[in-house]
Amino acid sequence: MSERKISKKSLENLKISNQESNRITKESLEISLLQLLEKKELTKITISELVEKRRNFTRDFPTNSTKDYR
Repeated sequence: MSERKISKKSLENLKISNQESNRITKESLEISLLQLLEKKELTKITISELVEKRRNFTRDFPTNSTKDYR
């Protein structure tokens, strides 16, 4: 199998896309945790609840980068 060359511009675009994706993930987790903290103590919040809340958050509030695919 031959190795495929990726242009510097493509790599830069991928890096920017990954950074934006990471930012959105962090922000949605923060907001989701804050919303859960309004209803429960931190020690009572499970990872599953946080992930589910985050999943609902990103589904309900698509960003510019995701709304075209929904």
